[in-house]
Amino acid sequence: MIVSCNQRCKLSGGTTEASLDLDENKAFCLKCHEEVVNISQFTKDAMKYNKDIIKKTKTKAFSFKCHSCHNVVETEIINGSPYGKDCKTKNCMIQISDIMVNAIEKTKPMNVSIEDEANNDESSS
Repeated sequence: MIVSCNQRCKLSGGTTEASLDLDENKAFCLKCHEEVVNISQFTKDAMKYNKDIIKKTKTKAFSFKCHSCHNVVETEIINGSPYGKDCKTKNCMIQISDIMVNAIEKTKPMNVSIEDEANNDESSS
């Protein structure tokens, strides 16, 4: 959405494109990457409605919300139960169907080999 950037911004020349960060409910200039402070809640709602939002990085496969720590974590199956790999709490509460548990178990060897290949490619660069 075209908005008026902050007065101190020298990159925009007055008007700029801005997008909404849904997590922080703040609009950010797409040129200088600073928060645009003069944005009303009405404009933020319009940005949200028009899907003029900042896209977050993609999550890995089989990532689900943990109801204990409220974060989206990559899920692994241990003794038939889903747990978050990087979950901050030790008592994960991830609710997924039995079909999804089966899918995670079946693809586990495949996921490990793909991650190993990606790590090897990054370390050789």
